[in-house]
This record gives sequence, structure tokens and C-alpha cells, in this order.
Amino acid sequence: MLTSVDNDLWLAMWKNSQTDFHQVLVNQQLQDHWHKLDIPTMGRVLVPLCGKSNDMIWLAAEGFQVIGIELSAIAVKAFFVENNLKPKKTRVGNFTVWRHGRISIYCGDIFLLKGSNLGMIDAIYDRAALTALPVELRKLYVTKLMSFMPLLKPMLLLTTEDADPQRNQNSPAIIDQEVAVLYSPYFDIDVRYGDQYVGEFQKETVNKVYQMTRLATVTQ
Repeated sequence: MLTSVDNDLWLAMWKNSQTDFHQVLVNQQLQDHWHKLDIPTMGRVLVPLCGKSNDMIWLAAEGFQVIGIELSAIAVKAFFVENNLKPKKTRVGNFTVWRHGRISIYCGDIFLLKGSNLGMIDAIYDRAALTALPVELRKLYVTKLMSFMPLLKPMLLLTTEDADPQRNQNSPAIIDQEVAVLYSPYFDIDVRYGDQYVGEFQKETVNKVYQMTRLATVTQ
């Protein structure tokens, strides 16, 4: 599970409105690449570490059942308030589940959530959740995700990373070593998009989109 330090840091960021990472607009790469996964109509999409992402609104509008997981109750409440939605709240194990229409958000520590609490998951949409976690927790995170979807299901992974100055980022075909190590035992990985961006403080970041197809034979 997340350490108390990591939990406290994330909760403090939402409490103190230190949420510059939140994207107000729906992610364009999600819109461009999602339907290539060929998810069934009304399929159930897991959005881990979802914050108050409006990507969930888009997925629901496209006809999918959306299941978010978020630690901060402030973020969950903000999502529903800002979208003028009135959710119903129930308890499921250690989690408070906020539901409205096609959207459900499990509020609590993802590492304490059981697959049996979620039911069948048809796909995972990860927008920078992996890269938001400390490096030492990422393998555990991937293992947890796989426990939610033991069958052959696809995944769309969007990452936002600090650029590596030793690597040529002009080619979107480069698969980051860490992503390959973490996910190749479970998925065939296809890089769909990559770009490089220099922010106002001259800090370079790289945005990438990985389309993942579950392997028929999973290795450990």
C-alpha cells in the first residue's frame, strides 16, 4: 500500500489546492486513441488515481461505465460539484463509493482495493497515474492493476515524464525502459504517440501514449 508519507503528501496537495497537474480539458490523446482499443459498448473502464479528471466525463459520454479510484475525498467531491452531478454514496469495504449515472469513484487507497469489489473490468485508462507514483511503488501498482483484470483486456497508458537528455525523443517509437520492464510480462506494447514539450521554466517533459494488448500467455 502507499506509505503514510505518500498518502499524506497527496492529500495535502488537494487540501492546499496544489493541483497544477489537473487538466481542465479532456485529454486530446485519449480522444484520438481510445476507440482503437475496441472496447465493447457499455464496457467498464477503470481509471486509477483519477483525481477530478474530466476524461471520465468524456468516457461516460461515449457510452462506457467509468470506475475511478482516488485517495482524496476533496478531489472526488470537486469532480461531482464542478460537473453539477449529485452522487449517491455507499460503503464498500474500506472505500466510500460515489456514484452518478455511468460514473463511480472509489475513494480510498488503491492498494487496499480488491478486484472482487470492482467486478469485471473491460479496459484500463491510465493518464499519468504511473508516473505520478514514486518509482519504488510502480511495480506494486502494476501488479495491483493486473489483479483487477486477470482476463485478456486492453489498456491505454498516457505518461508525462521528465525528458532524458541522453535519449533522442524525436521518435515516438521508443518504448521507455521502465514501461517495458513493468508491462511487457502482461502486454504487447505499441507506442502510438510521443512528443516533447518545454515549459515556461525550461523544464522538458515528454508525453507518450501506449496502446497495450493483453498477452494470451502471461509471464511472471
